Amino acid sequence: MATLRVRPGISLTFACLALYLAAAAQIRHPEGSSLSVAVAALARPAYRATEAMGTALAALREGWRDAAATRAQLRQAQEEIEELRRVNQLLAVEVTALRESDRLLASLPPAVDRVVLARVVARDAVGEHVAIIDRGRRHGIVRDAPVLAAEGVVGRVERVGEEVARVQLLSHPQAAAAARVNGSEQEVLLSGGHWPTITGLPAGTVLAEGTPIFTTGAEGIYPPGLLLAVTRSVTVESVLTPVPIQLAVRPVGVTVVAVLPPPSRGRP
Repeated sequence: MATLRVRPGISLTFACLALYLAAAAQIRHPEGSSLSVAVAALARPAYRATEAMGTALAALREGWRDAAATRAQLRQAQEEIEELRRVNQLLAVEVTALRESDRLLASLPPAVDRVVLARVVARDAVGEHVAIIDRGRRHGIVRDAPVLAAEGVVGRVERVGEEVARVQLLSHPQAAAAARVNGSEQEVLLSGGHWPTITGLPAGTVLAEGTPIFTTGAEGIYPPGLLLAVTRSVTVESVLTPVPIQLAVRPVGVTVVAVLPPPSRGRP
């Protein structure tokens, strides 16, 4: 059996060290024994590191809460910005409509004493050549009432509902109006369609570009003196020759219209 032998010098050293530690452990100190003071001194950095880590974790959690609150506030701000943008767009539409209404009222003939302003809420200026306005029977709109824009005649009311009405545009293939070319006493017939025309001018009549064409009121729908169209530069070959014209109103750009009572119903 092997035997562990310790050299006498090393044994003495270990013994002295043990006696020193025992003695140090018994030495009293204002803050405790020397051993406890030493242990505390050695553990203090670890305590401080733990406290710092706890503080950092608390700050991190607080930062996460602040970040979540900031994101919520940012979303709310973005929603408010979108709402303001929508309101601004609506206000811009309202301002445009008010300006168009003022311009329209200023363009009406002095003889017009009763008018209903309406907005165009839908239109099909290419296919069916009709428009829908936001005024109907409840607002005093009747069938065949003339419809005007600031530039001139838009058409006539074709159908009337309680709250809305349908307008037949002058560009409709079945639209027609009794008319007179400015500077001429000859009454002509304006016919609608994709390529509106007038017929009834004497042969040899020379028309200058942009000559106004006004209503005469002979068809019993439009009051006399309203602008319908303008002529193109052309020489009339015969009284039956369809003469191409340019309608005064482009329905695509119309947002506000004035609805007048038909002449036969406008009188008391």
